[in-house]
Amino acid sequence: RGIYMSIGIEFLLISIIFIFEIYIRFCLICVVRCYQAYAKRETRKRCKCVPSCSQYAVLSLKRVFPLVLALLKIRKRLYVTCDGEDYVLDYPTKRLNKKHQIKI
Repeated sequence: RGIYMSIGIEFLLISIIFIFEIYIRFCLICVVRCYQAYAKRETRKRCKCVPSCSQYAVLSLKRVFPLVLALLKIRKRLYVTCDGEDYVLDYPTKRLNKKHQIKI
């Protein structure tokens, strides 16, 4: 009976963590959508990447698991890839190291 009790508790904790991660993703996507709706056009059009950095963030938050990896990919996109000099075609992948960039 003790083993079954611990398995039930572990399942409950994993379920709570999973639900919390989904909630955090939803909140972050809402923040990005608010930025897309209310930021100045000049600010949003400064990005020379395809998809735009905000759209990349939404795609990463929807597709990439775990959440920490999605946040690392978004950080890399904002501070490394999108330097504003070259046009770059870059879609989120499931791995952090995988190169999926094409300079245009």
